[in-house]
Amino acid sequence: MKYLHIIANRAFVFCFCLFCFFSVSQAQKNTDSPYSRYGGILNPQKFNGNFGLGGVGYAWRPYHYKPIIYDSLARSNAKLNDRGTNYINPTNPASFSNISLTTFEASLLSKNIQYTSGTQSRTSSNTQLGHMALALPVSRNIGIGFGIRPFSSVGYNYQFVTSVNGETITNVYEGSGGVNEIFLGVGYQFLNSFSVGVKGKYLFGNIIDDRRIIYGPNSTFFFNTYDQRDILVRDVSFDFGLQYFKLLNKDKRIVVGVNISPVDELNAERSQIIRAYE
Repeated sequence: MKYLHIIANRAFVFCFCLFCFFSVSQAQKNTDSPYSRYGGILNPQKFNGNFGLGGVGYAWRPYHYKPIIYDSLARSNAKLNDRGTNYINPTNPASFSNISLTTFEASLLSKNIQYTSGTQSRTSSNTQLGHMALALPVSRNIGIGFGIRPFSSVGYNYQFVTSVNGETITNVYEGSGGVNEIFLGVGYQFLNSFSVGVKGKYLFGNIIDDRRIIYGPNSTFFFNTYDQRDILVRDVSFDFGLQYFKLLNKDKRIVVGVNISPVDELNAERSQIIRAYE
C-alpha cells in the first residue's frame, strides 16, 4: 500500500509538470522553416541517452551503470534489485523492463539552421522544450514509462511577388502550431534473456495555415483574398518492441532489438474560411 502511495505522489507531480510543459510548448515557436508548410518538421524521437550515443536506441540496453545513490545504499547494507540501467529509451518500449530506479528526465533542443535558395539566404535559430518523461519499476520484471514531447512543428512566414497582366500580386504564406505526443509504455522481461514491450501514443495538436493574395494599390478590378485553414489533430497509435540480450562475460553483453511502428494516416479535422477584402 505504501508503494502505491509513492507511485501516486510521483504521478501527481509528474502530471503537474506535464501541464506546465504543455502550456509552455503551446506558446513557443518551435521552428522557422518554410519546409514546415508541407505537414510540419518532425522532431527527433531520441532522449538524452540516445543523443549521447549518436542516436542508438533500438537495441540499446546499458548495464553496469551505478548512480551515486548506490554508494550510500551499499554503506547502509541495503538490498537493491539492480537490473542494470536508469536511462529512458523510448525508441524501444521493451527496454522499460530494464529500469531499476524511478527516473525522470527532460531536455531542451536548440536548432541553428541556414536556408539558401539561389542568391537568397536566411538563418534560423530556435530553442524548444525537447521532452519530459518518467520511468519506474513496477515489479522484478516489469517497468513502465510515460511522458510528453513535441512530435512535429510548423512555423513559417514568407512571401513572393508576381505580376499578371500588369497587376502586381503579393503572395503571403504564414503557418504556426504543431502536433504533440503523450506516450505510455510497459516492458516485460521473461526467460532471463528476452523482453517485450508496447507503447501507446496519443497525438494531438493544432496547425494554422494562412495564405493571402494581395493586389497592388493601383488595382481596381480585384479584391484581396484571405484563405485560412485550421487543422485539428487527434489520433492514437502503438509501437511494439522486442529485445534479446545475453551476458558474454563480466564486461561484455550482446543485445539485439527490433521496433515495430505501424504506418498509418493521422485522423484530423480541417476547417477553412476564404474571405475577400479591400
